[in-house]
Amino acid sequence: FYVAMSGFDSHINLNLSLDILLPQMNSAMAEFTAEMKAQGSWNSVVVVMTSEFSRTLTENTGEGSDHAWGGKNILAARL
Repeated sequence: FYVAMSGFDSHINLNLSLDILLPQMNSAMAEFTAEMKAQGSWNSVVVVMTSEFSRTLTENTGEGSDHAWGGKNILAARL
């Protein structure tokens, strides 16, 4: 399965954006997990989350963040 989610390019109001986007992501992952467990496939699933760019750690003047270097990659699997 492949899913893309946009809206994280938050130059302003970062907290508001995350308050909306993170629960959507959490809900989608919970539903995917439940379905894979129901199919008996969960122990064979690898979840990869990636972003092609990164954000600054400090807030900008618009209560958002700016582009930074690097990117994020998260890999999760049952060992």
